[in-house]
Amino acid sequence: MRSLYYFGDLDNIYKDYFSYNIEKKMVVKKKKSKSGKVDGVAKKTTVQTTTNETVKDEPLSPDTEKILSALGYPIWVIALVLILIAKPENKFGKFHGYQGLFFGIAWWVVVVVLSAFTRAPFIGWLFSVIGWFVGLGFFIVSIIYAVKAYQGKTFKVPVIYGFVPASSRM
Repeated sequence: MRSLYYFGDLDNIYKDYFSYNIEKKMVVKKKKSKSGKVDGVAKKTTVQTTTNETVKDEPLSPDTEKILSALGYPIWVIALVLILIAKPENKFGKFHGYQGLFFGIAWWVVVVVLSAFTRAPFIGWLFSVIGWFVGLGFFIVSIIYAVKAYQGKTFKVPVIYGFVPASSRM
């Protein structure tokens, strides 16, 4: 009896996503009988498989681009995802993605600075209260920016616009 070793079964994982040709190699192990003779012969068989699915290298649809742009302001991680998945021809998405990402980073910088001042004796409670109002202000402004982005408008966030790469500016 021959034992069969099968290598290269990764195409089952990737077949839904990529169009490619994979060569699978099957090897039959040599097996010696008691008399010392070789019962099986080492064979390499190559089987070519092709999937018919194609990679869609298309830009994001305008609706998807607007939704991700809008969600990028209150949830800056989505802005990062938008920057990474948007194609160069998706200028609207890239523009709002960068603005949303830098807006989120600015929000966290302000939170860290204000939380450092809350440790100060006697006036720490004042910075804590100021922090709550600043956080609420950032949240309200991010919702306003999200609505504008969803409506398809391009706008410049003060100070943040300067950090947007020139290739993504509108």
